[in-house]
Amino acid sequence: MTALRFLFIVTLRKPQVVSRLPFIREPRKLPIVLSSEEVARLLDAAPGLNYKAALSVAYGAGLRASEIISLKIENRRCPTSCDFVAWRFSDAGRPSL
Repeated sequence: MTALRFLFIVTLRKPQVVSRLPFIREPRKLPIVLSSEEVARLLDAAPGLNYKAALSVAYGAGLRASEIISLKIENRRCPTSCDFVAWRFSDAGRPSL
């Protein structure tokens, strides 16, 4: 609808054609938030401690699925035996983690 409105008003300069067309607004959908029981079940289903840690960090940081897939794990074995994920920006310019 918006494309037709733009075509007639801006390109063809005939605003009278679309003056009676109503705007159709798409209602915004709220994101699905897991309950604490569902999060606990998700973490319990992880096959190992590494997967459980990765899922916990990804869910806690609010990462998108595409951002989780593109994460780079660097310096896997640091002297204090800690694991961390390097800070970087995703393609969208949003800090991943």
